[in-house]
Amino acid sequence: MNRKKQSTRNSSGFTLAELVITVTILGILAAVALPKFSDLTERTQTERNIGNIHVIREAFMQYYFKQHMKGNPHFPDPPGGVDNLMTEEWASLPIPSNLTEVVTPASLFSDGKVPLNSNQSPFSYYVTVSTNTNGVPLHTMTLGDPDPDSPTYDVEFSFSL
Repeated sequence: MNRKKQSTRNSSGFTLAELVITVTILGILAAVALPKFSDLTERTQTERNIGNIHVIREAFMQYYFKQHMKGNPHFPDPPGGVDNLMTEEWASLPIPSNLTEVVTPASLFSDGKVPLNSNQSPFSYYVTVSTNTNGVPLHTMTLGDPDPDSPTYDVEFSFSL
């Protein structure tokens, strides 16, 4: 009879105590890892959005300089409307320019699309023209993220020439 009791004790498997300890350790690891993952995701989305704004800026600056060389320096026309969103409809409209080919805002980008934020929402864009103290026109382009669900919500970047 002692032999029979001894063989049941050596059976492979987990005891209830081992299972509870394992689940507790996994819970602690998850409680530590999830906030860090969330922070990392938000930082990555923020950097992506800012990077996309810089890509837009560079494309519009190149357009501006091409137009400057033709004697008519200007940025692409802003979308207009209440929030000046760079929608697909706006991106497909021709830009009045001195260039011989038809140029749309989307055609200024290598993939033919205006970059979007991390939520696939368009950025806002508007242009102001003022005069500096010497009487020289100052063109200012402002790009921002009006998406309330975005980590860069209400962040705006202005670039002047």
